[in-house]
Amino acid sequence: GAFKEEVVIRYGIALHGPWELPEGYTPCSVTVYLNLQGHHPNKELTLHLFNWYGGKERDAVRFVQAPHVLQEGESKYQFTLLEEGDFSDVRRGKVKIRKPKCLYGTALQELREKDKTKWQISA
Repeated sequence: GAFKEEVVIRYGIALHGPWELPEGYTPCSVTVYLNLQGHHPNKELTLHLFNWYGGKERDAVRFVQAPHVLQEGESKYQFTLLEEGDFSDVRRGKVKIRKPKCLYGTALQELREKDKTKWQISA
């Protein structure tokens, strides 16, 4: 397996929250909280996350991550863009999990007015 011993992976899913995304980006998926209980996997774990963007500009969607706790004095989770991530599937991205406790989501770069009709919500 991915771990040397049995590990309970705790997770949570949030539709919204006190998020601060990089300038020019808006959320385009749920946010997932992953907690590997301090364990580091022996091999890479992959998170598959559906997104709400159905357009063809695949480079407009990026994975974001934030620490799972707020720093003292902060009121929002500060998300940063990840360099990695595969969005070759139109509705789903996948990214390697690198941190044992983290918030993950996807963000959409602001689109030109003519591209805004490509937004789709699916269940």
